[in-house]
Amino acid sequence: MHPAQGPVSSGAGATTWALDATNLDNAWVALRAALRWLSEKNLDVDLASARIVLTELVGNAVRHGGGHGEIVVEAAATGIVVHVTDGGAGCECEPCLPPDPFSEGGRGLYLVREYTRAFAMRVRDGGGCHAIATLRGRDDP
Repeated sequence: MHPAQGPVSSGAGATTWALDATNLDNAWVALRAALRWLSEKNLDVDLASARIVLTELVGNAVRHGGGHGEIVVEAAATGIVVHVTDGGAGCECEPCLPPDPFSEGGRGLYLVREYTRAFAMRVRDGGGCHAIATLRGRDDP
C-alpha cells in the first residue's frame, strides 16, 4: 500500500494526508485518496467542485510550492473545509483572471475562489503556503 493511500491521521473532525509536493506521483496519490474519502463519507459536498478545487490547490503546491505539506479535510460550522499546505516560500495573492485572455495558465486560484463558499491563502509560520477553502454543498448555487 502506498503511504498516501490512507490518511496519516483522522480524528477530532479532521482527516489528514501527507503531501509530498516534490514528487508529482505521490502528490496525485494523496489527491486521489482525499477525493475518494470525500465521496465515500457521503458529506454535503458538491464533488465536482471539490475535484476542481483540490486538483488546483495540489497542482499549485507541486508547481509553485514544493516541500512537504498536508491535505486536511475538516467539518466546520461553515461546511467542509479543505486545507492544502506546502513547504515552499509562501504566497499571498488575490485570485484573478490573467490579463491575457488567451493565456494557458493563471486561472487556478480564480477557479478555486469561484467553486468554493470561501477561499483564502496565507503564509505559514516557518514558510510555505496554506490554502483554506470551504467546499460548496450539494445544493449550493
